[in-house]
Amino acid sequence: MLVSAMGDDDKKQFNIYLPEKLIRAVKIASIDSRRSLSAYVEAALRQQLVIDAKAKQAGEEWAAKYAGEDAP
Repeated sequence: MLVSAMGDDDKKQFNIYLPEKLIRAVKIASIDSRRSLSAYVEAALRQQLVIDAKAKQAGEEWAAKYAGEDAP
């Protein structure tokens, strides 16, 4: 699913386990950016999804070029 296709649906809680130092750093960063922890983490996750999608597309284009095919 494309990140741009993701709406602002009802929010749901979901629990993950992270290293304690990372949790602390994210909490501090969210305070420094004047955003809630949820908003900060949501933005970071969306940004990473965009990066991953672009990397995947670039990889597919490179593979198609290397194989002598047209890119998707």
